[in-house]
Amino acid sequence: MKARPRLPTVAAVLAACAIGLTVVLLTAPRPRSTTAPIPFQISAEVPVPRTHPSTSQPSPPRTLPGEAILAGFGSPSQPPREDLRRLRHLFDNALLLAKSARDRPLATPEDWGALLLGRWPGTEALLPTHHAALDSQARVIDRWGTPLHIHALGSGRFELRSAGPDRKLWTQDDVTP
Repeated sequence: MKARPRLPTVAAVLAACAIGLTVVLLTAPRPRSTTAPIPFQISAEVPVPRTHPSTSQPSPPRTLPGEAILAGFGSPSQPPREDLRRLRHLFDNALLLAKSARDRPLATPEDWGALLLGRWPGTEALLPTHHAALDSQARVIDRWGTPLHIHALGSGRFELRSAGPDRKLWTQDDVTP
């Protein structure tokens, strides 16, 4: 008589070992961490200016997003229309970021200045207070220092108009984007 291979028996033993090992691994106590989790805390500390380690000099202030968008604002090397195009781009970005702008009308240079300076609830500053596109009253101005004419069309749409070099609206030298 020939001996039969015992494959079913070997397979059954291997399956039983695998099941036993799984049960042991799942029920074995896990080692505990010796460090406690770090709790989440909100800090009201005033930020300290960063210094460069080798010079101990304060690092330059960070550039706000609006400064990058309005780079070259009022420059004689670019046409006045480019200033308005860049302002429109900044306004569009401000509207995307400020959800509260949907509930409040933005019709005056003062309204837009407040939004760009982060003075609305839930907004961040996009421009510093002493930017060339803002006057001392935080109004959005053109390169000649005249507040822009901003016509709100509704649904976040608007038209911009600069009074131009004569600083009088609705004359031949007015600038539009």
